[in-house]
Amino acid sequence: MTDPDFVELVKTFLKIERADCVCLWKLDAEDANAPEFFLVQAQTIPDEYRVLLAGATPGYGWVSAMERLGCASDVGEWCMYCEPNNEIAVIAFRQTEAAARYASAMARVHATRFEEAIREPPLSYGFSERALSREWRDEFLREYAARAL
Repeated sequence: MTDPDFVELVKTFLKIERADCVCLWKLDAEDANAPEFFLVQAQTIPDEYRVLLAGATPGYGWVSAMERLGCASDVGEWCMYCEPNNEIAVIAFRQTEAAARYASAMARVHATRFEEAIREPPLSYGFSERALSREWRDEFLREYAARAL
């Protein structure tokens, strides 16, 4: 969500979902005059998002003060949440089976199910038993792993 090319990924999600637009929200607003959202439609180009990320003045763009970001479409089949400073992002689907339709798009950002990320050997150190206690991992799986509603 911190790269201008994220626009192209979101447009892929739009096509799969047959949605008209996606809204990216900056969830931590520091300046009341700064834009807090950005809309992506089929005709949006990465350079438009690049301008917002960079800002009019160095140090004042979204990328300089990005704590938490959210993203969702007008259809609402999926949503994303990102904390760039903590190097974590989550993609959630309203229905478990929807994930299969987005598999190729998710592969572009190396997204994987949490159950797979923590499987031995873990996807990264952050998912290892040294970084996450067994209790934390079990509770996370209980709360967030894919399950039927």
